[in-house]
Amino acid sequence: MARYCARWGVVGGLMATPIADPKGYYRVLGVTPGASAAVIKRAYRRKAMLLHPDRNPSPNAVAEFQLLHDAYQTLLDPGGREAYHRGAARSQAPRPTAQAESLPAFHSCRVCGTVTAQPRYLILEKVTARGGRRVQHESISGVFCRRCADRTALFAALHCWVRGWWAVPSGPFHTLIALWINLKGGMRPARENALLLLEQARAFLARGQREIAHELAAHARRLAPTERERTAADRLMNALAGDAPTQRLVDVWRRPGVGFWLQLVLPLCFFLLLSLVGWPWLRDLMPGATPGTLRPRPAVSGVILVDPATVAPSGRVYAVAVPTTVVRTGPGEAFETVAVLQRNTFVMFVDTAGAWARVVTAQGVLGYVWLDDMRAVPGVPEPAQP
Repeated sequence: MARYCARWGVVGGLMATPIADPKGYYRVLGVTPGASAAVIKRAYRRKAMLLHPDRNPSPNAVAEFQLLHDAYQTLLDPGGREAYHRGAARSQAPRPTAQAESLPAFHSCRVCGTVTAQPRYLILEKVTARGGRRVQHESISGVFCRRCADRTALFAALHCWVRGWWAVPSGPFHTLIALWINLKGGMRPARENALLLLEQARAFLARGQREIAHELAAHARRLAPTERERTAADRLMNALAGDAPTQRLVDVWRRPGVGFWLQLVLPLCFFLLLSLVGWPWLRDLMPGATPGTLRPRPAVSGVILVDPATVAPSGRVYAVAVPTTVVRTGPGEAFETVAVLQRNTFVMFVDTAGAWARVVTAQGVLGYVWLDDMRAVPGVPEPAQP
């Protein structure tokens, strides 16, 4: 029955003229045509907290919030409500153009144009190397919403990474400073942001958003660097003392945003690549590395050719006891291979280095072979010891 009465404008149990809702004002407020001014105010405050662009995830959040505000202004005024019932709200509703134009303007994001309750004035830095020696600075300043601030800071950081290092000698120094500023989300001058929030609070107050205005004044006071700004914030908060919100506005700037973490990805990837490339050398320098792979002797390229008669006059002849074995430049698997010897190949024994034997082949190749791969040649007498 209540739904039937609301649809057809039944007030006090009597059938009235059917009431149209051409702009959906009653629907967006969730009230009946006979609702009192107090009911409309309560419904507006409740809906405003839900449909405000800072809390409404809909892509049409700004339009929905504006519709709610227009419905409140029209239906709260008796003359405006009567004109709306007659279907002539556009021409007869008491919404003077001059008054609307005199309302304080909102500060919107310079990138997306969205009006939010928590804009910030930021200064970001871009560094560009010109001609290999000259450094060009460019500041990106303006009012941003949180999402566009993160995105712009990320693009500025990428620009510095790609184009800022190459000016010698000051390019790296200026690039690091710009990267640090952008990583923090830009510079946020306290005085400018306090004044920005105060102006945004007055704009919301002029449109009946008293609870949001109170919250913005409180945020502005926390940012105010001087007594003058703090006094202005206190004055506005005192005027709105009876409209303190039951649900606080979450400060979206308190913690690092997505842009902060994305800016860390590139340097982390760079250091990870360096670690992967340098790990083989770092591993060999670590204490407790496996003998034979620890600190190889200086690399020797190519084959070392010597005269077998002059290398080891007291040497003994050995033969390869396995199908194949390799001759390396040092006593370890990490050293370069200089020759491959087949089974029963004769070599002259020079000395030992742990599990490795230093030998010289008949062709004059000097190197190290695995001692277990060799056997003494029977019938060859031991050389005379001096």
